[in-house]
Amino acid sequence: MKQILRYMLIAAMPAAVWAASSCTSKNKEDAYPAIITACDTQAVSYKTDVVPVIKPNCNSCHDSANYEALGGSRRLDWHEGLSEEADFNLLPYIQLQPGQDNFMPKDGARLSECQINTIKAWVNQGKKDN
Repeated sequence: MKQILRYMLIAAMPAAVWAASSCTSKNKEDAYPAIITACDTQAVSYKTDVVPVIKPNCNSCHDSANYEALGGSRRLDWHEGLSEEADFNLLPYIQLQPGQDNFMPKDGARLSECQINTIKAWVNQGKKDN
């Protein structure tokens, strides 16, 4: 019985050595690279691209239910309100860094570059309600 186990162990050794040496990466980031998604701003849609950025990041203060009570002076939860504010109030403030005066979202993290570029593209493409 010991003889059979020894032969099985010897036979399994090359497979174990091959498996251990097949991964040459020294760290997890190289072995499992992050999936990079493209930021497509070619044809930005208000409903499918802009609203998903604005709703979770701005509407807690700038929607119809909260903006007056929380001291917000601008409603961003509808196309017309966002269109009016986008050029002069929204774009400059979302491009600021946390800690700067008028940084938005006020108590949140800075929007990603892709989110900012999506809003910019929507403005540059005519702020369509599509």
